[in-house]
Amino acid sequence: MVQKNRFKPVNDTFGHPAGDAVLEATGAGLDDFVDQHGGPRSLSARLGGDEFVAAIRVRDQDQDRGLQEFLDGLARELAQPVPWLGGPLQVAASIGAIRVRDVPEPSASTVLKAADDEMYVIK
Repeated sequence: MVQKNRFKPVNDTFGHPAGDAVLEATGAGLDDFVDQHGGPRSLSARLGGDEFVAAIRVRDQDQDRGLQEFLDGLARELAQPVPWLGGPLQVAASIGAIRVRDVPEPSASTVLKAADDEMYVIK
């Protein structure tokens, strides 16, 4: 679960076209990063507003290290400035990660809720 930090101030200060540019850049950056580093059958999507989700397979034998490396790389990717008239827009992302195996009775909704809860811990 990914949520852009400081998104509302971008909208309030630079207008909705700037906010839309940030959302588009976030979606594109997330898609590209997941395609390159997420493993087979990984996917990403926008849930709505400034929330995005990715489902990945960690390739590293050391699952904890592999996940942390993925999250660190994703955070760097999503922190890239977004080009905009008058100067680049700088935002960051709060990223909540959860392993499906750690969710009791996993379903799409329980896994998303667990990732959302983890994102708010990070935030």
